[in-house]
Amino acid sequence: MCAKKKKSVSKKKNNAQLEVKPIKETKKTSTLLPFKAPGWIPLLFIGLAFVLYFQCIPYGYVLDDKIVFSENQFTTKGFAGIKDILTKETFQGYFGEQKDLVEGGRYRPLSLVSFAIEHQFVGLNPKVAHSINILLYGICAWLVFLIMGQMTGGGNKWWWSIAFLTAMIYLVHPVHTEAVANIKGRDELMAMIFALLTLRHCLKFGNTGNKVQLMLAGLFFLFGLFSKENVITFLAVIPLAMWMFSQGPKSRIYPVLGILFLLSCVYLFTRYKIIGYIVGGKEITDIMNNPFYGMTGTEKFGSISYTMYEYLRLSFIPHPLTHDYYPYHIPKVGFGHWKVIMAIIIHLVLFVYSILAFKKNKLISFGIWFYIITISIVSNIVVGVGTFMNERFIFISSMGICMIIAYLLTKGSERWNPKIMYGLAAAILLTYGAKTISRVPVWESALSLNKAAVKVSKQSARANSFMATALFNQYNEETEREQKLALLSEAKIYADKALEVYPTYSNGNLMKAGIEAELYKMNGDLAALLQTFKEVGEVQPQIGFLTQYCEYLNGRADANQMINFYYDFGYNILFKKKRQYNWAVHYLNFGYSLDNSNPKIKKALYDVYTAAGNPQKAQEYR
Repeated sequence: MCAKKKKSVSKKKNNAQLEVKPIKETKKTSTLLPFKAPGWIPLLFIGLAFVLYFQCIPYGYVLDDKIVFSENQFTTKGFAGIKDILTKETFQGYFGEQKDLVEGGRYRPLSLVSFAIEHQFVGLNPKVAHSINILLYGICAWLVFLIMGQMTGGGNKWWWSIAFLTAMIYLVHPVHTEAVANIKGRDELMAMIFALLTLRHCLKFGNTGNKVQLMLAGLFFLFGLFSKENVITFLAVIPLAMWMFSQGPKSRIYPVLGILFLLSCVYLFTRYKIIGYIVGGKEITDIMNNPFYGMTGTEKFGSISYTMYEYLRLSFIPHPLTHDYYPYHIPKVGFGHWKVIMAIIIHLVLFVYSILAFKKNKLISFGIWFYIITISIVSNIVVGVGTFMNERFIFISSMGICMIIAYLLTKGSERWNPKIMYGLAAAILLTYGAKTISRVPVWESALSLNKAAVKVSKQSARANSFMATALFNQYNEETEREQKLALLSEAKIYADKALEVYPTYSNGNLMKAGIEAELYKMNGDLAALLQTFKEVGEVQPQIGFLTQYCEYLNGRADANQMINFYYDFGYNILFKKKRQYNWAVHYLNFGYSLDNSNPKIKKALYDVYTAAGNPQKAQEYR
């Protein structure tokens, strides 16, 4: 009987050790570290960030870096461009006007302001830009550590605390590579930093009632919103965190919620005044900026569910990685696809468990809610994000998964042999870290990035087309004839693959025409060139390169072959097959300029103008 009682007491003691007990913050509590830990912890996170990402420091500008920085007319003005950055849509500095390329537009001025300040002092120096990104990433990990310490408290072994393990797993996670190694990813880094600072000061306010903490939280929240709109999800995350982990009165949640809601309205109003709308805008018909265009409701729901499965998988098993999730790397699928079914089941289980575990396993519950709430805005459920998915979109959300992994590791060490869990934690950190280090070199250049992408995103029209572009650019720099031919031949394969996936893809058709034009310069095969122009022109006659090159060929290439081409392309394809009267006339006139007495060209123009309802003009070609 006594033994049973002792066993029961022991069991209760062990269970008590597993409870997550938030630290109660008082005026004597350290405002820097959440519990007793070395003061050099921030340097550790920043140092490890540089160990993981130092390879990218000498890299240049890739992907959207030119849009937000290197070729942006506002950021490259330095201080003088800040006013325009704050008062214009984010892409306007690159395109010269508001293009509305993606649903909802983009208004994320603070990262561009940071680029403008950077340019003011060091000009276009990608080494500095990459170094700043790495520094900010180290700060992100440190803030994760501080906040997790606030929510969970500490222990005798700071290095085996939930706070430290969460921060370390977050730091080495390979899914963050794009946000750090790509200079444009600074908007993700800044959004995360300001969101975490907001959460930290809201928790402090919840514990102490100090209004200065509330003011600081509001300031950081506003900065976060102007870094990236994802931060608005913390309007739900922060009250939940305060309810679950603050030691002060629950009533302190209300002023926090009121302030954050008011500031969200300020941001949305500003966004509306700058862009002209909050969400929506004109319908986006280019599937490269709206991949769901033309899909049925079932296909859209299926594809979104597919991506939700992939996001969750990558949060635990970050392999394989790619920067390109454009059509149709993520396929059109319906309810019957196994990933869709698994996504629905898993998310339902997580949702139910998060409710059931609300009191028993607070951290697990909060981790699930943190993940679901923060990923909601990039899931394409609330608003279209311009692509199916991207790894950088879970830069914030992945913290929820990291805290769950850390909790399970520490809990496991209390139930089983600690050495086993230490080994498992070391294996996770080393595996994730090695994957990150091996992934960083991919971001060296457009060519290395696309070479890696086409190995994974084989069915992405964009990845294949961009690979063709990268090879074409390398061809322009090459001097040896054989190597130039080899590069063009390889580029042609990728351009054809892009058009196999998406036949009307403008960039793919442009690359196909451009590659064939360069081959013609080298081998003089006019028949192959004109056949390619027919294939491209049938789906994209408006491509300006076709017109420009036809102007170049007239008077240089064989006149008979050119006239036959214009007749077949303009009359048989664009007129008879496609019924595109204006473009038919456009290309037939090239033939007419070569020989204005050619009977079949004149007859073709007569027929087109007659069919177009312009008999008066048709009579000119009788």
